[in-house]
Amino acid sequence: MHVSGRSVRWGLALRDGSSPVGPTIVPRIGRWPQASQRGSFEDVQWWAFAQGKMKMFGAVRKYGAGMAYEESRVRGSGLILWRSTSGTSEGTAVVPDGVLDLMWFRERFVVAGADTRMHQFHSEPKTVTWGLRLPPGTAHALLEVPVNELTDERVELADLTSAAPVWLDTCEVSPWAALLRSYADLTRRTDPDPRVLQRASMVDRSARRGLSVRETADLLGTTDRTLRRFSHQVFGYGMKTLSSIHRFQHARTRANQGASWTDAAAAAGYSDQAHFTRESRRWSGRTPTELQRLV
Repeated sequence: MHVSGRSVRWGLALRDGSSPVGPTIVPRIGRWPQASQRGSFEDVQWWAFAQGKMKMFGAVRKYGAGMAYEESRVRGSGLILWRSTSGTSEGTAVVPDGVLDLMWFRERFVVAGADTRMHQFHSEPKTVTWGLRLPPGTAHALLEVPVNELTDERVELADLTSAAPVWLDTCEVSPWAALLRSYADLTRRTDPDPRVLQRASMVDRSARRGLSVRETADLLGTTDRTLRRFSHQVFGYGMKTLSSIHRFQHARTRANQGASWTDAAAAAGYSDQAHFTRESRRWSGRTPTELQRLV
């Protein structure tokens, strides 16, 4: 049986010849359709010209007819580049996931703050949104504002920094390249403290592991109060909330991979399926089954 597929290569040329998230990024874009006998798929590869050679620094393959959501890790940066395509006029549902994003959304650069509830956005079918999922602590460093001020908000980047207009010309060619360029430019302007980013990463890992505030504070050599204040500044809420959201997402991931609700709840550390259902209602207003149909 013949089924179609395609490979798409997107590239960047870096003026400074360093890393894919260096200070100056210029998009170079090419597409090469390719037939395949292996199934319906799309290959996405991110390339950069560095040290005199074209090097791939991220790649993803997504299967399926709709391919409504794709993402790719940008090597060596902690960034995740993603693309979402709305499927119906009912719009897109977004549930809390413990991260902040820089997006190209409705022809604007938008910062998506940390969520504490489900949001639904209505768009025309096939509307594409591009996003850059930021590593822990990065939004606070780049925007130089406490991110708890952005919780449950979608704020235009132009309202937070004067830098945004210089990237708009790139968006006409490639939104994903403009996002990477914006990240690189903001990084150059703000020069984030690596110690703060490292601390934020440690708190995020502790939250994913289910460590308590006290255990994490001891690990960092600080007090519970200082840790709570830091967590609000860089994540948008306290560590307990962050940990609860990560556990909720872990259970959803296991269920999406084929586990039963009972097994998914147990894998995420819930006492039972009813506990998972209560947390699902807390974060999305839906039961796990209702949420799976919606998202």
